[in-house]
Amino acid sequence: RIRLTLSKTQINELYVFDKDMELVWRRKDSFSFRGAGPRDNRYLVDETGNITVLSMLKQESLLNMNKEVKNSYVIYRYTHEGNLFKEYPFTLPGKYIRGIKVVAGDRGELYCAGMYSNMLIRGVAGTFFFKIDEETGAITNNNTFSFEPSLLAEMEEMKDPVIDDEELMNYVVSDMVLRSNNHIVMIAEQVFTQTYKTYNNII
Repeated sequence: RIRLTLSKTQINELYVFDKDMELVWRRKDSFSFRGAGPRDNRYLVDETGNITVLSMLKQESLLNMNKEVKNSYVIYRYTHEGNLFKEYPFTLPGKYIRGIKVVAGDRGELYCAGMYSNMLIRGVAGTFFFKIDEETGAITNNNTFSFEPSLLAEMEEMKDPVIDDEELMNYVVSDMVLRSNNHIVMIAEQVFTQTYKTYNNII
């Protein structure tokens, strides 16, 4: 990945090898970007040789507090040996995305999940989930799930910091596992505000 700042151009060159390190396919492309462009990139290569790049497009800031789009990501997807390219912009209107993970299914479909906040302070109020179909590229099962009051009360009893009885404080999505029944297990850790009263709690 090469970024040409003056021309606002990003050049990507991708190589996919098999288990014997034989080249399966390669692709080189470029595109123009606005502002700071895509960053904080994370890459996924699935068992069918598809490449997924998860990038942040817009970071949360004080300037976005009164805007519907607080922050945003984009998923770049290379399939069919690099011959087909699609991009999937993603945001949660009125909410802050606090973490996002992507895993691939056996047939090339993508499962995406993460956590969100309702406030600029780095807390978490719930989770979100969506699926990208391999053949059609359609985004389905797009849902958000707020934490139940019982969970917030339970975490508060464990001395876990709670913001205004609405959000848990400082959780980071550390892993996501696709089960054989196509269910998702997402793991998040509380890793920042540890004192003698708080612990590295896991959800």
